[in-house]
Amino acid sequence: MKCKVIVNPSSGMKNFQRSAIMAMHKLSSEGVLTGAYLQYTTEKYDAYKIALDIKPGEYDFVMVVGGDGTANEAVNGLIKGGSKTPLCILPAGTMNDFATHLGLPRDTVGLCKMIKSFNVVPCDVGKVNDDEYFLNVTAGGTLSEVAHKVSIEAKTALGRFAYYLEGAKDFTTYKFKSFPIKVEYDNKKIEEDVFLFIVSNSPNVGGFSGLLPKARINDGLLDVILIKKPDFVDIIPMMMQIRMNTHIQHPKVKYFQTKSLTISCMDESISIPYDYDGELGGSLPFRAEVVPNAINVLVPDHKLKNLKRIES
Repeated sequence: MKCKVIVNPSSGMKNFQRSAIMAMHKLSSEGVLTGAYLQYTTEKYDAYKIALDIKPGEYDFVMVVGGDGTANEAVNGLIKGGSKTPLCILPAGTMNDFATHLGLPRDTVGLCKMIKSFNVVPCDVGKVNDDEYFLNVTAGGTLSEVAHKVSIEAKTALGRFAYYLEGAKDFTTYKFKSFPIKVEYDNKKIEEDVFLFIVSNSPNVGGFSGLLPKARINDGLLDVILIKKPDFVDIIPMMMQIRMNTHIQHPKVKYFQTKSLTISCMDESISIPYDYDGELGGSLPFRAEVVPNAINVLVPDHKLKNLKRIES
């Protein structure tokens, strides 16, 4: 097998990057790999450009060593380049929500085992405004604002704890802001003041496992959650419900699944930014839709039970 390895050296801890390089050496020495072509990113969109240039059949798989943003760039490059080359993600970022849901390994032994097994499954992606794709999530509101307040240095030094510290600042001063949105989907309309909206492909968002508990990566649906601004006394009970995956019954939470939707702000004087996979996208309004089976992803053996494998 031949592979392309895209490494973002500014993502996460260096030991995860070493895991990828050691795995390539080990698999090459065992004859599993006949070629591993390593390329480092030096600036934003490099991973996108590298993936965009990959021709169908040029490599047996593409490994991405980085965080959610790096994986997002690679996904956009592969799709826009017309390549269905399987994607192998080594999560080396801060949150790694999509990779965590799939149980993707970060160590050399686990990575080698997954590549040898070569379990390839089809995976949906989301499409925003007909020109950008997201692997895991697009979101707007408090959660998104907190994420973009955290510096790269803090993320590298503290990991996901940096997000929790930043969120705690807003919690202690109660800076949660709400805004009026209109959501249209499946001939239905919701008009609501919310402080957070999430459109996701997997259950895991923002470091929370099971935030969208019905989500599946290849069910042909997007999962949507709208959260109204909670009263101060409701915040801790709601967080506890999120931990127990019972929050979708909370009266301030709306949850549904759909193939497509539009979200707009009903107050034209307010600019509401949104992001996808942790990268700033734009401001409302936007349209999102699911693209079924858009990419192929390598997964470990223990995650095959509920996923359809592509036979080689």
